[in-house]
Amino acid sequence: MKFFLFLFILLIVGCKSSQEHYARAQYLEKFGHHKCAFHAINKAISKSPENYEYYILKAQTRYRGWITQKGSMEKVLADYNKALEYKPFALEVYKSRWKYFEFEGDGRGMLEDLQNVLNKDSTDVEAWSKIGELNFYSNDTLRGYYCFNKAQQYANNKDSVLTFLADAEFNAKLFKKAKNRYLELLKRSDKVNFYRYHYLSMSY
Repeated sequence: MKFFLFLFILLIVGCKSSQEHYARAQYLEKFGHHKCAFHAINKAISKSPENYEYYILKAQTRYRGWITQKGSMEKVLADYNKALEYKPFALEVYKSRWKYFEFEGDGRGMLEDLQNVLNKDSTDVEAWSKIGELNFYSNDTLRGYYCFNKAQQYANNKDSVLTFLADAEFNAKLFKKAKNRYLELLKRSDKVNFYRYHYLSMSY
């Protein structure tokens, strides 16, 4: 009798809920243990396969841990599509998926999801900043400045947005503008890219 009671206790202890597996996966992912997080989130999905948040985390662990190699997008996108199947037009999916497209260097996919984010939340500072950055990369600086101005409009920390703008100007080889912006930011911000400012100071 004691033996069966012992087995029953072990069974109860071992039966973690899907949320417990999910919490463990989040913790492991946070500290860079992507493959362990991937296994934990699969356990959560096996218990609650209709929770869209689980598929978002599964997609993140796939590409961050190179469980799906860079350049092989099908499985990661399948996870995101599964999340959208269970919660159509979920903002959290778009916010996560554009970062995957950035990881893959897919500017078109990235821009499409950033627009999806803004369609759901027109005050998203990160989305405005990233679209501005993409416009600088494509040499549409007028549109780029417009997007960064929108980001500033909604940002609590405007200097952080201006630092991203200075970085975008630097990458677009607008060196004098970048240098002046870095110089202005140095007076009041500790978030400046000192390496780039030093390079510009040496060159211009």
